[in-house]
Amino acid sequence: MTATLRIEFDAGHPDLAAPMTWGQRAVLEGVRRFGDDGGYFNHEMICEVPQGRSLADLAAAFADVLAEFAVLRTRFADDEHGPRQLVSGSGALELELRLIGADGTVPLQPGEAKSFRFADYDRCVRGAVVCAGDTPVLVALAVSHLALDCGSYDLVKGRIEARLRGDRTPAAVVQTTDQSDFERSPAALRRSAAAMRFWGRELRAMPASMTGAARPSADPLPFKSVRIRSSAMSAAATRIAERLGVSTAAVLLAANGVLLRDLTGAARQSCQLIVGNRYTPRDRTVAAAMAQNGLLNTDLDGLSFDDLVRLCFRRSLATYKHGFYDPDALEELRTEIEAERGAPLDLSIYFNDARAGGGWPERPEAKTRSEVADLLEETVIEPDGAWPRHDATLFTAIGRDRRSCELSLLFDSRKIEEAAVEPALRAIEGLLVEAVE
Repeated sequence: MTATLRIEFDAGHPDLAAPMTWGQRAVLEGVRRFGDDGGYFNHEMICEVPQGRSLADLAAAFADVLAEFAVLRTRFADDEHGPRQLVSGSGALELELRLIGADGTVPLQPGEAKSFRFADYDRCVRGAVVCAGDTPVLVALAVSHLALDCGSYDLVKGRIEARLRGDRTPAAVVQTTDQSDFERSPAALRRSAAAMRFWGRELRAMPASMTGAARPSADPLPFKSVRIRSSAMSAAATRIAERLGVSTAAVLLAANGVLLRDLTGAARQSCQLIVGNRYTPRDRTVAAAMAQNGLLNTDLDGLSFDDLVRLCFRRSLATYKHGFYDPDALEELRTEIEAERGAPLDLSIYFNDARAGGGWPERPEAKTRSEVADLLEETVIEPDGAWPRHDATLFTAIGRDRRSCELSLLFDSRKIEEAAVEPALRAIEGLLVEAVE
């Protein structure tokens, strides 16, 4: 029998039920499409346990965190009552106990957190405590993406680490059920209506498709990902953003536009941006999934790179402003516009900048083009996984490396030539370096 650490919690309220938040429903759509491979979306959370803490200390810290964050006590279901969240007011969480091997091997497998799918009514957290003898060293959690997006992941992880250090200072938290209530308020519905006016204009203006039909393929894993890790790109993007008075996100969006043109041949582009929806002090304390998709249309024809950066900066601000909405309203609008056009809309190209704070705090201090170019020798390009299914034709993700720009490009190899990907990534790296003055 596997040994476990039982953590009992009591939040001081009865069990609750509420509709899923709009962000949770955005995740649900993806999980549905992936079926049994829905573990792709799971978060892995690794927290170090400070020296001197016992298993009893750890259990007490986690009991506090579970009481503090309703989302960690939540089960999700999509049944006859619709997509909803079921929050336990009290109960227990069991974490598996695993021992470090005699040779120092840590008993955690790469990708373990993504190796299973949380089913309806499952508790949204599973995990293990790694111990050296009786002393806890690490806590490893798998958390459903229905529970946490990147913003709430940071909030919860930071709080777990604070509790493990012994910090019992209360934190301001907007609970997942509170956010669900807010989304039915007149203020939220007004924002949703404004977002639908924006989406209506953008959907009607978007190109029919940026890629052709999928080629026949016997590859069981046609969706590939390649990652470039480049300190030259982080240094260059920072210098360009400072020169043009824009964000580094706008610089990366412009570079992504060039990447998409190189891979698809399309200058007129439509890309879904992942919108964090955490712009106000209140929003930044919501312990629930808030991220939704936004839509960015651009036309690269006749634009210099600087002009493209400025265009991406202006247009992405509007996209991010209108990324909070009722998913049912967008589905109705999309159906309406597809009927008008007589063809489905291709919304299979994505861009997600997951950096916290939008920069690289440990980037090299290269200021001139020559200094930035010297960093090119550090660049690493490598495969980053393959999958049997995905809803994206192209998905660009900016990772959270603190020094280098970590860009992962997922692509459908039945539509995008695999051999073209690495040269295209090197080309945008070179483009950014050349744009440094």
